[in-house]
Amino acid sequence: MRELPTDSTIGYITKETYFRILLPELLSSKIKKVLYLDCDLIVKKDISELWNTDIKKYILAAVDESSMFGSGRRRRLKKELGISKRSRYFNAGVLLLNLKKWRKDGVSERIVNYLKRHPKLTFMDQDALNAVLHNEWHQLDYKWNYTTYHWDQFPHVKPAIIHFCGWRKPWNSDIRYKEEYFKYLKSSMWEESQNL
Repeated sequence: MRELPTDSTIGYITKETYFRILLPELLSSKIKKVLYLDCDLIVKKDISELWNTDIKKYILAAVDESSMFGSGRRRRLKKELGISKRSRYFNAGVLLLNLKKWRKDGVSERIVNYLKRHPKLTFMDQDALNAVLHNEWHQLDYKWNYTTYHWDQFPHVKPAIIHFCGWRKPWNSDIRYKEEYFKYLKSSMWEESQNL
């Protein structure tokens, strides 16, 4: 971990972001599948459907975020990440991981090696995950990781998981779904722990 880059070019990503790529090594080898969720999201609906997604043939399942890319960002995919401009790009805030296949294919090592060779990635491990696994992932419905970038592009989606990507969060700005975030926070044990 010490040798991995910690200075994201966008500034707000910390070294803790790497924990998700080390989950297969940190968890017992008996655990074959895991659902990773970022901390800046809310889960609105039952996620058993997501959990039951068949990913036997894939290393992971995630939600495509390619639609946020204009031509400039698509050029970045090719120039910075070394993948085709037509490649899909997923958001790593919600990942259903096939740990059995991940371990078998040595994915953590592949990603760590990529990060060492490319220390100035915009989205650090998310970029590395996309570069290394660009043709080894299963696309989920937008409802499972309805990011800030999807809200205006896909207003018809009924989200199961709302993800507050980027700088603007419910606790620091007037952002859509802010009231829902605080509704769930208020009913959580986390809110209670803050009042001790």
